[in-house]
Amino acid sequence: MAQLHETVEKHRPQGCSLGVCKEHHPPRLCNSHDNNQKLNPHAWEYLSHILLKQWSRSHFSEWPNVDNITNNNSEIFNSKCKKFRGKPIITLLEEIRCYVMRILARNKELRGYNGQLCSVQQSRLEKNKKESSSWRPFWTADDARNIFEVQCLPMKVSVDLGNYTCSSRLWQLTVIPYKHACAALTHQNRRAKDVSHTWLTISAYNATYQFLVQLVPSQEYWQQLDTIPIFLPHYKRPIGWPTKKRDTTRDAPKVNPDPYRTKRKYGQIKCKYCLKVCEILFTITIVRDICL
Repeated sequence: MAQLHETVEKHRPQGCSLGVCKEHHPPRLCNSHDNNQKLNPHAWEYLSHILLKQWSRSHFSEWPNVDNITNNNSEIFNSKCKKFRGKPIITLLEEIRCYVMRILARNKELRGYNGQLCSVQQSRLEKNKKESSSWRPFWTADDARNIFEVQCLPMKVSVDLGNYTCSSRLWQLTVIPYKHACAALTHQNRRAKDVSHTWLTISAYNATYQFLVQLVPSQEYWQQLDTIPIFLPHYKRPIGWPTKKRDTTRDAPKVNPDPYRTKRKYGQIKCKYCLKVCEILFTITIVRDICL
């Protein structure tokens, strides 16, 4: 999404901010759609060929509980194992095993953290709590006291604390109480971190890295057994030069770089009188007498 933001920003007038990618509700996306289409139709035409669920928060699925689409994990892993790709498979696997072992050891150092949520999620929650001061919650008089109407005129949002939902969809996407939900929770004297998803807690983080990588000693420390050793299969070299795959790109007819230069090899020659292929090249007089 950040790359799309930078790409479209280059084609927009200077000083105009793009909020289409960050819109979290379909009706608000339609309003931004009209504005951006007037500012720069070429930039919006570029985005119209991409599915909305791939670049706009308004159409993100609520099942993953994440408000961004990135490939950071795969990019970091590819950059780390790039220098090992040219090595044998056993060496490659051994280097990857050591890399994973270092990752687990580094992330287990967070066990001394005393907070309930992870540090990054806690900072986002504190930001939402600070922004909730400008929103006023009103109870809708339901029996469970879970449904609130949160206002910051002229905007109004409905919050359901029982189902952990908000009409802005930001609570469903991030599973962190947004400023609307924080205002309703403060009205009930409840802490926002208590209703956050268990995936964001420090206990879930530690449970992710609770595993360990089994050690593999070198071959000189392996246990010796009284069995027949395993040998590599015998490889019989075939006779002749090794075969190579034919390059199919060279099968296309070659274009004569100099059209004014005659070819060394000619095709079939047809007679201009009888329109038949001549197997023997006669002189013009003999061919004309035979055909006519």
